[in-house]
Amino acid sequence: MKHWRETAEIADRVVELASAGRRAAIATVVRIEGSSYRRPGAKLLIEDDGRTLGGVSGGCLEADVRDIALRVIRTGTPQLLHYDTGADDRTVWGLGLGCNGSVDIFVQAATEPRTLESLREIRQRLEKASPFAISTLVDGRTDVGRSIVLDVGTRDARSRVDVDSSGTVFTEVLNPPPELIVCGAGDDARPLVAYASEAGFAVTVVDHRQAFLAAERFPSAKRLLHSRPDGNVESMAADPRTLVVVKTHSFAHDRDWLKVFLKTSASYIGLLGPRARADEILGQLGSASDGRVFAPVGLNVGADGPEQIAISVVGELLAVLAGRQPGHLRERNRQSMPSDRAGSVAGVVLAAGTSSRMGQNKLFMEIEGEPLVRRVVGRAAQAGFDPLIVVLGHEAELVQRALEGIRYRPVLNPEYARGVNSSLRAGIHAASDTPAQAAVVVLADMPFVTTAMMARLVEQYRQSDAPLVISDYDGVNAPPILYDRSLFGELATSEGQGCGKHVVKRHRHEAASTSWPVEALTDLDAPEDYERVKASVEGRH
Repeated sequence: MKHWRETAEIADRVVELASAGRRAAIATVVRIEGSSYRRPGAKLLIEDDGRTLGGVSGGCLEADVRDIALRVIRTGTPQLLHYDTGADDRTVWGLGLGCNGSVDIFVQAATEPRTLESLREIRQRLEKASPFAISTLVDGRTDVGRSIVLDVGTRDARSRVDVDSSGTVFTEVLNPPPELIVCGAGDDARPLVAYASEAGFAVTVVDHRQAFLAAERFPSAKRLLHSRPDGNVESMAADPRTLVVVKTHSFAHDRDWLKVFLKTSASYIGLLGPRARADEILGQLGSASDGRVFAPVGLNVGADGPEQIAISVVGELLAVLAGRQPGHLRERNRQSMPSDRAGSVAGVVLAAGTSSRMGQNKLFMEIEGEPLVRRVVGRAAQAGFDPLIVVLGHEAELVQRALEGIRYRPVLNPEYARGVNSSLRAGIHAASDTPAQAAVVVLADMPFVTTAMMARLVEQYRQSDAPLVISDYDGVNAPPILYDRSLFGELATSEGQGCGKHVVKRHRHEAASTSWPVEALTDLDAPEDYERVKASVEGRH
């Protein structure tokens, strides 16, 4: 998410330099393997006087890239650089690196007409809130450095490198940053807004006190909004990609803001203050079990004062977005040492469809006294997935209300009408941004899938080297299915119907499988399916 802001700053600076008759080059990370400080799309601007903006590593590559970029500025010839930081002698070209990975970086002149034209279009795209992509030929016989700016239909598209007849093409996908709404513009909000903005969030500060919303107090905020909880809150348009921190230092105002955002589909709502105070507010609102509320807000790092508290809050925001359990990296590495497959497994519940054949949203139809979607997601939560991802689409806010009290990460699929594989792509994309070694995919309309079934898939995965573990219902393969991380890239290209069927068919000979009674293979597509399920459940009692 940091790339959106970084790209905007670099594009603005290049246009400014070109207007002044100056020259510059841009270095872009196009591929990484193993350990790397920055991800594909990270950029470093090198001006003709040697000054730089941005970064392509943690500081170990910048000096060498800068020297090469200055030559590119003089010659106009782009270069694709390769740094291998995992060699046995721990050195790369005498740079003394030792990061156990490799990185490819493309360096091109930024102020020549062709690139400048693309950057101007990129600037226009960055002013909007829609994802887009930049495809650049980084290696080939001719036209190296040519870029095309493209529309991206969904937020689940990912940056990639392709090789075709023209050469090697790097396509960078830029997604708008997540929105952070900070309620309360007191002095202690200033470091929070500054740090969150630097981390890549688009921050809105809202307060009923106009004087507190001076631009010089919050220079990095995207928007300053003068409002009370009963004011024009619709303009904030909170959705599942919105995170909220409430910190007005007023019990009544905190309660009223919390009440506002609990009615939205915001995925995270943090509340500053002691636990007893938070419990009282949530008790008054009847929302003590809402899993989206983090109160007290922040990670337990022994923070003292506004700056340290702000760091703990931003750390928690990043962990929630990534679906990660905060902790020491040292401990995570140690815990994963006993087995190559001892790491976390994500759960992906697809709950975005329109139920067109049912005539109503089947996810809210009750089975044994609870909505179907709550039944399935609740069982997935008990299976211990980390993270548990629920892909939302049709009637997303109503689904979130049905899931109150369950801890999960919502992912919005705006393209849900295009079929189940669009939701599969969104869920796998979210899982790819976590440390999960694998993901179990389950449909939210399968009432007889149990916690034990999902846990068994994970157990079998850990005991084998199979790239996927399939559920077999008397010869029929269907979800839940576990996919190893090595298959995430293939799943990300799934189209149409079938929930990853092409990946299962391609790797069926390598798969492990677990057999379940054919009666467990039941989903609700039509009213008669629901009646049959009800009769089956009632027959058990």
